Amino acid sequence: MSATVGRLIPDSNFSNTTALPSGAGTSTSAVFDLVGATLDGNSTFPESVTLEVTAPADTALVSAATRKFTVLADSAATPTTALNGYSFTNTGSSGNGAAVSLRFKLPASVSRYVAVKVDGGTSGSGDSTAISYTTRLLF
Repeated sequence: MSATVGRLIPDSNFSNTTALPSGAGTSTSAVFDLVGATLDGNSTFPESVTLEVTAPADTALVSAATRKFTVLADSAATPTTALNGYSFTNTGSSGNGAAVSLRFKLPASVSRYVAVKVDGGTSGSGDSTAISYTTRLLF
């Protein structure tokens, strides 16, 4: 029995940056059309694809304020359904939000359209719109 190992190679066609939200607002990344990312051309998505989310440290995320990153997936071109188990909450500590670097292996059954939503959480999280987070697919 042989094992298939994903190499986690980025493709610039499947990468985008989005500004973080201001205060308690939300921000949603550009949508990835996974059928456009398919390797075999028959509308199925390869199993060895990972969604990477990165964001730099953020001084606007004050102590105890939160920012939640959630992967959305849907059959509609504007996904609104949270992918169960695919989220992360960044909590400010000592007046600073830590840098974020997350990787989510997408399930083979994932819906066609995928995006990342960032929820500013509490109003104490401040204005972070000058800072961008990056989402990209790794193959």
